[in-house]
Amino acid sequence: MHGTVILQRDACGVAVVTLTHPGKKNAINEAMWRQLAAHFAELANDDAVGAIVITGADGDFAAGGDLSEFPTVRANRSRAAAYHEGAVRPALLAIRDCPKPVLAAVEGACVGGGLEIALLCDWIVASENARFGAPVAKLGFAVYPGEMELIAPRLPRALLARMLLEGALLPTASLVAAGVVTDSVAPGTALAAARAAAERIAALPRHAVTSHKAWLARLTQNPTPLSEEERQQGLLWVDDPEHWERLRAFFR
Repeated sequence: MHGTVILQRDACGVAVVTLTHPGKKNAINEAMWRQLAAHFAELANDDAVGAIVITGADGDFAAGGDLSEFPTVRANRSRAAAYHEGAVRPALLAIRDCPKPVLAAVEGACVGGGLEIALLCDWIVASENARFGAPVAKLGFAVYPGEMELIAPRLPRALLARMLLEGALLPTASLVAAGVVTDSVAPGTALAAARAAAERIAALPRHAVTSHKAWLARLTQNPTPLSEEERQQGLLWVDDPEHWERLRAFFR
C-alpha cells in the first residue's frame, strides 16, 4: 500500500494529521512530504481549527524517510536537492511556522524525518515506549543541513550529537529529562492525551493563542531585542472587546 497523510477535523476545533504507510512504520515518501505541506497550508487559513495534532498510524509515529525511493529521489545531487529543498524542507517549515498550535502524539518509532516533524511541533506528547533518533550515519549519509538547522535549536547539543554521531535511539525518558518531551504517557494513549490538550487550546480565544505562538516564534528564532514598535503591537489586546468581556465574566 502507498503512504498517505490523512487530515481529519472535529467539532471541537481540533485537526488531526495522521502519517500512514502500512508495513513501513509510516516511513515518509516524497508525496507524503508534499501532502504535509499542503495540509498545513490549508489548516493555517482554516478559522474553524484552533489546534492541530500530528500522529502516526498503527503504533508508530514515523520511521524516517522512505528508503526504498532514495535511489530515485536522491539519485544525484540535483535530484537530491530538489527532494530536500522542494519537498522535505517546505513541509517542515509549514509545520514550524503554522500559526495554530501543533502537538505531536508519538508512539513507537520517531526517527529521521519523523524526529524532525515532532521537534518542529510546539510540544511533544510521547508514549513511554517511543524511541527517538536519526541513525542515518549507519547508512553512510548525513542529515541534510537545511533540515538540521531547523531542528538543532530544539534539542540540547549533546543529545543531538548522540543521535547523529553514535546513531543512538533514545527513549522517551531521556527526552523528558532534557525538557524536549513535555508529557510521557502509557503506550497507546499519546493521541488521546494530545487531543485532550488540543481541545483545551481550541477552547481559548483564538487571537490570544495565535499571538502567543507568534511571539514565541519571534523570541526564540530571532535573538535580537524587540523594537518599540513590536512591544506596542503586544498591547493590541487592550482594544479587544472579548478580553474585557471575559475579564468582567471572571469577576461575576
